[in-house]
Amino acid sequence: MVLALASVIRPLSVAAVYAMLSAARPTRLLTAYVATGFVVSTGIGIVLVILLGIAAGPRAPEQVRAVIPFVLGAVSLSYAAGLLSGWVQAPVPDRTRATPGPDSSSWLGRQLAHLSPRRAALAGVLTHKPGSSTLPR
Repeated sequence: MVLALASVIRPLSVAAVYAMLSAARPTRLLTAYVATGFVVSTGIGIVLVILLGIAAGPRAPEQVRAVIPFVLGAVSLSYAAGLLSGWVQAPVPDRTRATPGPDSSSWLGRQLAHLSPRRAALAGVLTHKPGSSTLPR
């Protein structure tokens, strides 16, 4: 239940953590990921809040925010209709492989196979947006 709730809040962060947990030595990777993400996120947050006086970014009007779920739903239904009608071809998974995940010949597969603490730190910077879940609504 906790993992499901975490996935809903920050799915990109959870995906990065899962990728690091699948490595042979995840402790170094996770330490670099969390520490770097925290330092950069905290630094950016301090700069924005204290030095610039920005507590929250600009907000879209209520009408625009209300339309976004409908647009996303329409896109999802259109994709599903395209799959059913044959206009869109679904990706075919390779069932002959013994292990799930990206193929080691793909760019993502190579990145995950050779995950280093430096790359984990970069993922920490890219997936930690300062204050996104703690700002008042």
